[in-house]
Amino acid sequence: MTPPGRLSLRLALLVGALGALLALALGAMAHWNLGRELEARERENLQLKLEQIRHSLEDDLDLRSDPAVQAHALQDQLVAHSGLHLSILDSRSGQPLMSFGDQAAASVAANRALLARLQADARQPVFQSWSTGNDQRLLSIGASMRMKNGTPVQVLLSSERNADERLLDGFLRATLLALPFLLPLIALAAWWVVRAGLEPLNRFRRVAAQVSPQDLSYRIPEQNLPRELDSLARSFNHMLARLEDGVRQLSQFSDDLAHELRAPICNLLVRNQVLLSQHRDSAAYREALESNAEELERLSRIVTDMLFLVQVDNPAIQAQFGCVALHEQAAKVIDLYEMVAEDKGVELRLSGSGFAHGDNLMIQRAISNLVSNAVRHTPQGGRIDVRIGERAGHTEVRVSNDGPGIPPEYLPHLFERFYRVDAARSNSEANHGLGLSIVKAVASMHGGSVFVDSADGWNTFGFTVLSPERRGPGDRLPLGEGDPALS
Repeated sequence: MTPPGRLSLRLALLVGALGALLALALGAMAHWNLGRELEARERENLQLKLEQIRHSLEDDLDLRSDPAVQAHALQDQLVAHSGLHLSILDSRSGQPLMSFGDQAAASVAANRALLARLQADARQPVFQSWSTGNDQRLLSIGASMRMKNGTPVQVLLSSERNADERLLDGFLRATLLALPFLLPLIALAAWWVVRAGLEPLNRFRRVAAQVSPQDLSYRIPEQNLPRELDSLARSFNHMLARLEDGVRQLSQFSDDLAHELRAPICNLLVRNQVLLSQHRDSAAYREALESNAEELERLSRIVTDMLFLVQVDNPAIQAQFGCVALHEQAAKVIDLYEMVAEDKGVELRLSGSGFAHGDNLMIQRAISNLVSNAVRHTPQGGRIDVRIGERAGHTEVRVSNDGPGIPPEYLPHLFERFYRVDAARSNSEANHGLGLSIVKAVASMHGGSVFVDSADGWNTFGFTVLSPERRGPGDRLPLGEGDPALS
């Protein structure tokens, strides 16, 4: 059988079925308890009546002296109770001395085993349930007694239980007849309760139906939500906020990338058009080709950096991580830029040491971007300090250079893609604004962050990575989220 498609209907049927089973269980339990209570009440009544008969036999009656008078006295005790049958037997011979009721003889015949268990001096009564050939139910109580004259007798008192059986049968029929009418009511009530309980999910459905790539501003109202759905709503809204921010950044990134690629392409196009507009000598052609090569080199760097950012954003790279000696990687970078620094009269210094769990080439690329940025913006005769150290379970790399300070309003944006403080400054064409964003991506992938500071004539750029002993699975920050150090 195929289950219903609607969750509310499915839950309503489930609750209705459980309600039906509960109703049947309660009915069966009530029927069982009612039968026990009726039997307990009947036993109590028989025991009370047996005590009355005991009192009469031991204190007042003498069946051997005047049987007719004594029989009349016993019959008076039973006349107010219908369905009672009394038999008094001689304990020695087992012969009946007196009987009252239509079922008295049958009671004696059916309870021979009960009478056999009775002892002459036993005071505790014995009960037994039995039925006649025509399905008439009876409950018998037997006890041994002594009459006033000391004669031992056995008293057997039986009570018809047909009325109790009819009551139980009537209760059972009423329960079974009520179930067909009760079950639809249970199912309807369950369906209403389930619909009311699932109503908050309609908020999720309406918001999900409105969300689109063009508009991610919708949020689920968090007011008056059940506790179980409140955290889900917050998580859903947080997810939408991240998606909105990611789409916004992707759109901005696409615009920035198009702008960065358009400039060199337009330069190449204009230069070629001018070059082809009239005949020129070989020197002019050579100069134009050299200029075009510079633009093509810039395009190549942009594409290479973009491919590197895509590679950094791939979680599969983390499977190849190992122990990285930061001092060793920084020394390689300094050797690479030492000649450029000497041409500007800039002094490069390296101090400290530390380790990280990561990729050698990526960390080397991050350090190289920081050193390259420092060399490019350090004035003639300046100094660059590269320091590596441990701080709060992290290993940090700091690259500081003396030079003009950076305005505070620019600091939070320096690690954004394609961001430049001054597009008009020298070297702006060579600096396409991806170097520091690569540093941020590498730091994020290694569970760290980036930071920047400009004070007292020194500009400091750096990043942190988790130390190898602190590194664990999942220690990676989303690239789309802002860095705490920059907030």
